[in-house]
Amino acid sequence: MQNEMNCAKSAADEAKERVEEELSDLCEKMSKLTVFLYGAGRVKANLSDNMINLMTRQLDIMKNYAKTLQTRLSIWGKSNEELKDFYKENDDTQKWFG
Repeated sequence: MQNEMNCAKSAADEAKERVEEELSDLCEKMSKLTVFLYGAGRVKANLSDNMINLMTRQLDIMKNYAKTLQTRLSIWGKSNEELKDFYKENDDTQKWFG
């Protein structure tokens, strides 16, 4: 039984590490896109307005995705009981968790 718990904990730890790595990678990509969009790279690339709008939309979506990953990490390992107050304080998450 103890071995099963250790394996489960290990799997949970590995999953959390993957989410942390995913968030780190995403933040790096967001940073690069931001530098490009608001720096000299955009001017040099001579992109159409449509392309700039799409890239700006992409950055907004990436920000929302990062927020989702951050929320997952902030509540990782908490029980449903512990999260009740979290849900009350964060109306955005209420729609996902009920």
